[in-house]
Amino acid sequence: MPARLKPPRLSSTLPPLGSARWLCLSGIKLLKYYLDVSQSEQRRRLKDRRKDPLTRWKLSPIDARAVTHWVDYSLARNEMFARTHNR
Repeated sequence: MPARLKPPRLSSTLPPLGSARWLCLSGIKLLKYYLDVSQSEQRRRLKDRRKDPLTRWKLSPIDARAVTHWVDYSLARNEMFARTHNR
């Protein structure tokens, strides 16, 4: 997992607890959207991108490493949801 997402740093990148709640209490309707692509879909898209000369330019070294950190990213995502959900 990239150093910037390891647990000690991860917690400092999340918004302070209650910030979304404060916005909602101020009358702001806050909608959060999260788009998720399954691990198999991510692998398929990267494979297709490598084959297609028109999209190959979008590939970066980080793409190959990101696939190997799927579980780490999923855990970070779950932590973000747990810490920012205020319903």
